[in-house]
Amino acid sequence: MNFEFDGNKMQIIGNRILGKRDNKEEEEKVSPGGIVMPRTAVKRDSVIEVVAASDDVGAFGAAKIEVGQKVVVGAYVGVDVILGGDDYVMVDVTDVLGVVYSGK
Repeated sequence: MNFEFDGNKMQIIGNRILGKRDNKEEEEKVSPGGIVMPRTAVKRDSVIEVVAASDDVGAFGAAKIEVGQKVVVGAYVGVDVILGGDDYVMVDVTDVLGVVYSGK
């Protein structure tokens, strides 16, 4: 599957997914003592939304990983990628710890 951004296309190769983290918590923070903590020192969200997947990704174990799903990955897993000014993370499907399902 190709991922489109700013009029360009990217083909994901191998058994990987491209996800988007919720960046609300990744801004610089100031501790109560006034120390500025850069976003690299702030804990990352471990739930990402899958925005694209390689053609090799399909059924993985008992769960099927599809675009639009939310998956749980390690906080410092994957490669950070900036495409079209947006932050994404490229993750190997073996680093996916679980799939988040909504509803009952």
